[in-house]
Amino acid sequence: MIDKLRQHIIKRLSSDIPNLEEVLGFFEEQHFKRGSLLLEKGRKCDRGYYIASGCLQVFVYDADLNETTRDIVTQDNWCTELIAFGSGQPATENIKAVEPCILLSIDRSGFQ
Repeated sequence: MIDKLRQHIIKRLSSDIPNLEEVLGFFEEQHFKRGSLLLEKGRKCDRGYYIASGCLQVFVYDADLNETTRDIVTQDNWCTELIAFGSGQPATENIKAVEPCILLSIDRSGFQ
């Protein structure tokens, strides 16, 4: 799966990235079942995800606990709660797997 990420980065940036292999070394392959919660509102968001396969839902609950979807993120895209990931503040959204997923994740320290 790391090769999918390598090709994704090369396609969007360039094939001339001198430290690409070093960067890829910070990613960890993770498998999630359908319905798995990757991030819960109020928790620390310490990972960003590249979706190698599967689909993620970004959502919130209103005061009556009705679920409202903000985004559906599909294969070959990135997903995280950007403000929380970048700042270290608690997440304001939830992220869960809509279907079985293979994700390549990077933690905040590896990202920086």
